[in-house]
Amino acid sequence: MVLEKVDRKYKTSVWSLDEVESCELKKSFSLSKNLNKIELQFGFKNNSTPAYVTFYDQFVNSKREIVLLKAKAEYWSLMLSKMLSCRTEVAV
Repeated sequence: MVLEKVDRKYKTSVWSLDEVESCELKKSFSLSKNLNKIELQFGFKNNSTPAYVTFYDQFVNSKREIVLLKAKAEYWSLMLSKMLSCRTEVAV
């Protein structure tokens, strides 16, 4: 289940791991090479638009949080990728 705050309201969505094909850690940088965002990008088997979960956003988070939030994003990327690869191996 994913909970997002859009404007001043909360939106929930539920993703089945059976529908998720990939989970990748993405970092975006500005032209001056400052880190803008750290996100997990989820690709779906039905080729729908990828979904993102943001861990760090330069407009929301302090630069002091980068190390901690990067570690959390890497941890979840690893765990979810392992879960997805286990499902693929079982399905084969």
